[in-house]
Amino acid sequence: MSFEPNSVPLSQIAKLRSGFPFKSADWQSSGVPVIKIANVKGGRISQDGCGFVTHAVASKVPEWMTKDGDVLIAMTGYVGEVAWVRPGERFLINQRVGRFEFLNDSTVLPGFLYYYLLQPEIRFALEDMARGSAQPNLSAGDAAKLAVPVLPLSHQRQIVSFGRALDDRIDNLRATNATLEAIAQAIFKSWFIDFDPVRAKMEGREPEGMDAETAALFPSEFEESELGLIPRGWKVVPVEQIAKISGGKQLSRDEFIDEGEFPIFGGAGVMGRANRANAEGFVIVLGRVGAYCGQFFWHRGPAWVNNNASLVTPINRAGEWLINLMWSIDMNKIKKGAAQPFVSNGDLGRVEVADPGSGLIAEFAKVGGPLFERIASLQSELNAIAQLRDNLLPRLISGKLKLPERVES
Repeated sequence: MSFEPNSVPLSQIAKLRSGFPFKSADWQSSGVPVIKIANVKGGRISQDGCGFVTHAVASKVPEWMTKDGDVLIAMTGYVGEVAWVRPGERFLINQRVGRFEFLNDSTVLPGFLYYYLLQPEIRFALEDMARGSAQPNLSAGDAAKLAVPVLPLSHQRQIVSFGRALDDRIDNLRATNATLEAIAQAIFKSWFIDFDPVRAKMEGREPEGMDAETAALFPSEFEESELGLIPRGWKVVPVEQIAKISGGKQLSRDEFIDEGEFPIFGGAGVMGRANRANAEGFVIVLGRVGAYCGQFFWHRGPAWVNNNASLVTPINRAGEWLINLMWSIDMNKIKKGAAQPFVSNGDLGRVEVADPGSGLIAEFAKVGGPLFERIASLQSELNAIAQLRDNLLPRLISGKLKLPERVES
């Protein structure tokens, strides 16, 4: 059956509350994790860069601990990013991370609201509600006006079951890619950060995990440099000598196409798709402005780099090596701004790094290349599943498409 669902203001379903305003003195290097707006991303909670407070501080604000099924939303910066708390995910919620507190007589399931908010057109609507040019802010009052369809509970459960089945597959693919990426980073760290092969040769041992030809490319001693001890013969160079850093270009909203051929990278990573590209090859992107600034992303093939991001193009060096080098830089040292954090291309270009030379970089590419190729392949599968979900959700919610009864949980 096809039907046009009735809608009600969000205020009749749930109250949106901003998280707890922890003080600067509360933050620690470890302890109870606290999610900030930068951790609400792509429908899930990312723990990268989350804050921490002591158990004593956490014990004073137990109401702000996440619960299974909580629906969260970024209220500042990248407004409209949402996450649905998975079973067992326990984090404190920082200010400007909004949590929907459902009314007792609500006829809308939390999972259904999550999938409704996940639709790109709803994200755009929330962005339009946000106020402030330098740092968009979504108020609870504005969000309360959002129209939300009220469907029969059986229909809502079908949509939630459908979405979760696809999201579970997406989560599995993400976990596999995270493992592959961690392997590549571990090899990079061993070779180019900890200098394990050099230390092994100094101790009269054969470097582990490589053939004799690769081992021969590593020196057997260190020398002093501006960065401290580095392998003899390596050079200290600014990033701008090994990579070209250029700002992205703004793409108009009407060029955001759900089924576009190429990903669009913004300050928070992929923000949509388009049929135009301004970068190709091994594309490395720096989130330059906003809550996610200082993070690096990569992609194989054509892509569009938008204006809140920068393109980092290798100069006669393998992209697999350069992205790992970028990940090894402490970006907090060059971030600027408080209300609207940003990283300047010039500051990144002046960061000094140890350059091992083309031979070792090429050898790392031989090892890391297959890992990144596999990651890219799985990412394509992940993107296809996410695209399927995003294409079908509006049709399911509108009633234009009905799932078979066996899908219902």
